[in-house]
Amino acid sequence: MKTRQILLDTNFCLNPFRIGIDIFKEIRRICSFNYQLLVPEEVARELLHLAQSNSKTGRYAKAALTLLENKKVKLAKSKKVIKTSNLQHLDESRKNGDIAIIEYAKSHPDVIIATDDKLLRKRLSGFKFIFTRQKQYLVLEER
Repeated sequence: MKTRQILLDTNFCLNPFRIGIDIFKEIRRICSFNYQLLVPEEVARELLHLAQSNSKTGRYAKAALTLLENKKVKLAKSKKVIKTSNLQHLDESRKNGDIAIIEYAKSHPDVIIATDDKLLRKRLSGFKFIFTRQKQYLVLEER
């Protein structure tokens, strides 16, 4: 059975702390196939930037980075996947997370995008998405 890639965006990574959804448990529940979770390098960079703040979002971002490392989520860089241990060594001049997700999706047409961003979903129509429903559970939408 082929392993599918699931690409997580920044806000989706914050969901366990913002709204209390266990995204890993929920993804296991809705995906009856083998999958690999990925975070684009630019999303990790956004989380690192947010984590520098002492705000609530900053605390969530710190927790999200720790959770992603503990769950061994891979870091996607262009067409390569590199280990999460490289999270602290990211170059600050890269593109933002949404652009990275769009570029990655266009070069990987079978990827599933995990996002609650309606604009991003609209820009990537034709792809499969995982998103939050009623701030309680995740849904896999196959268009």
